[in-house]
Amino acid sequence: MTEARLIIAASARDADVFYATRFLAPDPFPFIQVGTERIIMASDLELGRAKKQAAVERVLIEGDLSRAKRKKVVDKMAAAYILQGFMDRERSPGA
Repeated sequence: MTEARLIIAASARDADVFYATRFLAPDPFPFIQVGTERIIMASDLELGRAKKQAAVERVLIEGDLSRAKRKKVVDKMAAAYILQGFMDRERSPGA
């Protein structure tokens, strides 16, 4: 089984996320690493800059996670469940 990692942090304050992504952001964002593939999820406002600057294989739009944040019902555990759902969809054939 491939090892996966999830960190949700602002790279402006968390050296681990900045080192992994080379993307400097003041707001927390999800960083996912599955094997050697590094993925970040960016807000609509940060998407263009993230695609240009981040040293990752994929940049995705936060989508479900940003909707949950707006409703103020998300914490790190809820974000992990949302991201788990995303990862399950990514691994499913025909997704």
